[in-house]
Amino acid sequence: MEYLSPLSSSLYIMQNAEHICENSDCPFNLNCWANQELTPSATDERSIEWIFVTSLLNFSFWSNSLVNFEVLFRNKTYTGYWALCAAINRALDEGPDILNPKVYQSMTVEQLRHIFRSHTAESIPLFDERLNTLKDAGKTLLEHFNGSFKNALFSCDNSAAKLLKLLCDYFPSFRDYALYKGKQGEEIANGSELEVEIRAATISAVHNIVKFMKSKNAKWNSILVDNFLWYYRRSHANEIDAKVPMHRTRCIYY
Repeated sequence: MEYLSPLSSSLYIMQNAEHICENSDCPFNLNCWANQELTPSATDERSIEWIFVTSLLNFSFWSNSLVNFEVLFRNKTYTGYWALCAAINRALDEGPDILNPKVYQSMTVEQLRHIFRSHTAESIPLFDERLNTLKDAGKTLLEHFNGSFKNALFSCDNSAAKLLKLLCDYFPSFRDYALYKGKQGEEIANGSELEVEIRAATISAVHNIVKFMKSKNAKWNSILVDNFLWYYRRSHANEIDAKVPMHRTRCIYY
């Protein structure tokens, strides 16, 4: 099946959006992007597997209550995406080897509940979906890529487009698409035009920021801008939420 790229989808959606528009006059500042304490510092095969596993499970951390899912790791608590990273790293310290497809393709409910045990009364959302996503991905890697995402990655010949197609073809949890006014875009839980436009606007905005930075001879790409914006949002959550509440959708794609 052929898929429109996220950028192509987003540009089409923003050209036809009825609910969302971009403000290109907003000023912004970019600080140097630095490694975070929970992400791998090495550039090795284990880091590739770490990135893949956390990407598989990086969705829907918000709570329906005032209590958040939190992970205690090395005497510090984490929420949201950082809670996921902390849980993965804690499992690497304690076992089982959460980065090994042979392990997570046969992961039990009890094992994963222990890995994602919370420091609060709030459990990680969509637990069953995370378990199924892990098991399906592990099975796929064992059947098609000799038990390693590294092999899947290297088969793409340094092409992001090939990697995107591979992820969509082999891993359903990355098959994030939907119909938007007759065109394929991004699949989301409720499929509303409003949410599709919100998501398209974020991709389009990052694209425009990258173009602006390149016009200033700055060596920035979409990954760096995305990381900056995400970290800025985390660091200024209270201030931003007071003005622009974050929309919420429960799904396995984000």
